[in-house]
Parts: sequence; C-alpha cells; structure tokens
Amino acid sequence: MDVMEFVGIDLGWKASPPAEKATAICVMDSKGMVNKIELVTENDEILSFLERDSAWAGIDAPLIVNNQEGLRGCERSLFDRGIRVLPANRTFMGRKFGSCMGVDLANRLFEMGYSFPGEREDKVIYEVYPYGALQILTGGEMPRYKKGQADERRKGAMRLLEIVRDWLPVSIPSWLDEEIDSATPGELKSVMDKVDSVICVLCVYCHWLYSGKRTEILGDQEYGFVLLPRR
Repeated sequence: MDVMEFVGIDLGWKASPPAEKATAICVMDSKGMVNKIELVTENDEILSFLERDSAWAGIDAPLIVNNQEGLRGCERSLFDRGIRVLPANRTFMGRKFGSCMGVDLANRLFEMGYSFPGEREDKVIYEVYPYGALQILTGGEMPRYKKGQADERRKGAMRLLEIVRDWLPVSIPSWLDEEIDSATPGELKSVMDKVDSVICVLCVYCHWLYSGKRTEILGDQEYGFVLLPRR
C-alpha cells in the first residue's frame, strides 16, 4: 500500500450557491502531523485534496440519507447518549440546505475509487461528527467555542486543542493556536471551522492508528453510520 494520508472535511452544507469558504479541510500524514488546513468553496476544490493514492477521509456531513422523514438510526443512538444532532432526512436537508451535500460529495468520491469501510483499505470515507466526538472526549463538559462572546470562544477553542493533543500523538501546528488567539469576531466562524476539520481528521486517524480499538461506528451502511471515539 502507498503511504497513507488522512483528510478531515468540515463540509459547508448549503448547496446552491455554496457559501464562500464554508468548507474547512485538514490534511494529516501517517505520523500524525497536520500538513495543511484550508478553507474552500466548491466541490471540485474539495475533491482536489482527495486525489491521493491512499487516504482515509472523515466528513462532517450525512453521507447516507435514504429516509424521507425523521431520524436515521445512528442519530437515535446519539440522542440516547445525550448528544444532540440535526435530523438528517431528505425532506429537511432539501428544504434547509437545497440538497444532501454529503451524499453528493460521497457519490463524487466513489467515482474517484473511494468506498465506505469494508470494501477496500486504501481509499475510505467515513461520516464523522466533531460535536459528538468532543462530547465524548470531554465527558459532556465541552468548552464553548461555537457560541458566546468572542473571548469565551477563543478560550474554548484553545482548550479543545489541548484536549485533542492529549488524546492522540499528533502534531497540530502552532499557527492554528495563534490564529485562534488573534481572530476578530468576524473571523471566528472560519477559524472554528478549521478546528472542526482537525477533529474530523483525528477521528479517522485514531480509527486507523489503533485498528478500531479506540473508536466505534454507530449505524450501518444502509441507513447511515457515524465514526466516533469510544468513551
């Protein structure tokens, strides 16, 4: 197998037109070093990051949505654990976002040779959920980094980076800490999207590094699944 790489995608869910720079992408190597974090807009830009011989991608968006209404089974499992999640069904996603962007992206990736887990080992895509992962890693005491005053959000994001650096043997560049610390209130959303892309990539990296022993998959490939750290 070629050298494995990992890609975390915090996907912008708005379909037409996509919001400017609403998708954050993080690329990591097999030694746990983050090499790139960027903001992009179009699907073609996202796909350019996946043009790799061997890569696992963690995508923060529903990748399988076969239900017209209600919740998927993996979402019911999350609710049972006290973890909030938006309902992924075709009616809701179409009305609110114009399409199921994760499904659309997954279909494009299948054309590039990617698959869901179990079919091949070199090019695999997983649905991940940064909020759920962080709820598990913090025991439900997740610092606020998405809402609240700017200083509170900056402090919360810095604390989250401490938590994930303790979780896995990884190297996250210090410039991300500096960007969090210096971001203006108007820049904070984009910076926090970058933080989420890091969480996305760490979920699949953890799954690969420990051969699934420190992660779990809720749901199935018929009705939808999500990869999470184990409690």
